[in-house]
Amino acid sequence: MATTRKKTTSGARSGTKTGGSRSGTASRSRASAKGAKRPVRREVGGVAMLLLALIVLVSYFTGDGWLINLIPKACKGLFGVGYYIAVPALLAAAWVLLTHRGRPVALRTACALLMPYLFGGVWHLLFCRLDLSDAAGLFPTLWETGHELTSGGVLSGASAHGFVAVLGKPASVIVFVVLLAILLMVTFQVTPAQLLEMWRERRDYDEDDYEDPPPPPAKRPAPQRPKKQAAKARSVIDIPLDGAPLGAPPPTAMTAQPEERPGFFRPREKEQLTPADVLAPAEPEPPLPEPEIPPVPAPLPDPLPEGSPLPEPLSEPAPEPPAAPPEAAPDMAETPSAAQETPEVPIPEPPAPEAPEDGLYTAAVTLEGGTGRASVASPAQLRCEDGQFWATIVWSSSNFDYMKVDGVKYELLSAQGSSTFEIPVAAFDQKLDVIADTVAMSEPHEVAYTLFFDSASLQKQ
Repeated sequence: MATTRKKTTSGARSGTKTGGSRSGTASRSRASAKGAKRPVRREVGGVAMLLLALIVLVSYFTGDGWLINLIPKACKGLFGVGYYIAVPALLAAAWVLLTHRGRPVALRTACALLMPYLFGGVWHLLFCRLDLSDAAGLFPTLWETGHELTSGGVLSGASAHGFVAVLGKPASVIVFVVLLAILLMVTFQVTPAQLLEMWRERRDYDEDDYEDPPPPPAKRPAPQRPKKQAAKARSVIDIPLDGAPLGAPPPTAMTAQPEERPGFFRPREKEQLTPADVLAPAEPEPPLPEPEIPPVPAPLPDPLPEGSPLPEPLSEPAPEPPAAPPEAAPDMAETPSAAQETPEVPIPEPPAPEAPEDGLYTAAVTLEGGTGRASVASPAQLRCEDGQFWATIVWSSSNFDYMKVDGVKYELLSAQGSSTFEIPVAAFDQKLDVIADTVAMSEPHEVAYTLFFDSASLQKQ
């Protein structure tokens, strides 16, 4: 019994020891997790790349300083002429690391740092004329000539030499150039499809797109002042006249009178009115007196011959009876005329056009304008709501970001494969002016187009 109890006690002790060890291990793991250092951020690597680029850039102009001389010397020995591409490559790697935004950047950074290596290999293949047949002294020769910038260095030159031995010079040049282009595309995240689309959407030079500069303002000629002419006095000539008495005083000389100088203000003419005369109220003209007409004497009767009887005196005419007052005319308003009695016949109004039914339609659409490379899908989908048609315009390119119709801007609905917009249709069977903004060029440009919707092809779905 005592032995059994001992075993139980030992077992309990061992169990307690095991549980204590497990709890100690868990606590130590938590403590180690809390005390673990955070991973170094990528921005530190970007700053280091900027410092290296600065050191190599300074070495282009001077070799003073231990660090400035060490790093460029290593770049020249490894890459040869690729040393000149080290600064752009380091700047590209720093840009990738500083603008990562949580995305993986290891591949892009490696591609940016491999650019000097491939560039040195391309230069070695095209321009190096050294004799590298001695395999034992190949690397020392490439190291020394790399410092002199006459070869591709140890890495670039040896790789180029190996490719020439296996594939030949033409194929090796093509391989190195293609690899260099791939590195550039991966670093800057450019795909061949994007390059092809940019080439298709390039804008040709058009003289109408560039406004002529305004002509310089014409210089006004300075007003020329009239030259003052000095009055010339006539010379006095004393010529004796025949019959002039001796000792008589000489005749007075005819002196020229000075010309009147015109002043700044022109003298007022007699008929010219002053401002006071213009502003003064006009006086009424007095009435003209009527001309007096002299009385015309009555003609005298001819004398009667002798023995003729005297004419009887004329009797005064009898007064005429007063005229009766005119009868009042009948009131036209009280006695309706026959025209008023005729009832008016209403004129039938033309029937109003029937409004289209709401629903979905399709219609053929034609695009004109621009450079002629872009197009829209036809027939286009139309939507009628409260009598107003709305068209869904699907472009052949995805580089359009908004459209304008009658000055109203319509945003992009979808850009997957092609730009899609929904715009109102003002009318059918006539050209509608629209504007589309493209981002395919270096800067966004608004391009003018016209859309023609054919009503004959309008069909309801």
